[in-house]
Amino acid sequence: MKRAAIIVLDGLGIGPAPDTARYGDAGSDTLGNVARAVGGLRLPALDGLGLGRCRPLPGLDSAAPDTARPKLHQKVQFLATYDLWRAISASPEWPRFMSTYLRYREATYSPEGVNAQARELSDSLEQIAERVLAPARSSRRSASFAIVGSQNQDYRGMFMDGEAGVVFTGPESLVPLIDLVFMVGTVTWVDDQTTLDQLLPPVGEFQRRVSRAAKDAL
Repeated sequence: MKRAAIIVLDGLGIGPAPDTARYGDAGSDTLGNVARAVGGLRLPALDGLGLGRCRPLPGLDSAAPDTARPKLHQKVQFLATYDLWRAISASPEWPRFMSTYLRYREATYSPEGVNAQARELSDSLEQIAERVLAPARSSRRSASFAIVGSQNQDYRGMFMDGEAGVVFTGPESLVPLIDLVFMVGTVTWVDDQTTLDQLLPPVGEFQRRVSRAAKDAL
């Protein structure tokens, strides 16, 4: 365990002590009694932190954490200085930028859309982004970077461990930012190994060796 949180709730007992009966408090169990009285606790935050693993409580998860859950993730980071946010937050070009972005997204990603349709749109996201960033040009402390890395099951960071990635800066960095916001809210997160194996079949040993040899050669 790398980190622990200690939450002190005075008077909120979670079960009797070995000598409770000696002091006339046999059966003391404040949290357990409350849980039974209300038909089960609904404490998602504390439940996620492991409250139900301290002792079985109605409504809380007492199962041990699944350490074998897949770790597939997309490495994306967006960095911007305070001066940039302050300069562009009130830009009147944001509504047009967002509406144009949504048209591109519909033409590219919708089930009915075809990638080629995006090329037919007349508005340029880059040119609109240039106007969004125009108020920040006068500040030497304004900067933004969007870094897009690989999709893998490795927790390495792009800065600390040399993860390969593509860096966007200036107007081009705003598009990955909006992509990132949409990705968080619209994707289906894979949280079980069976589904992950269906989407990304495990690589065989032969393919693994060939890939390693190609990597070493490069």
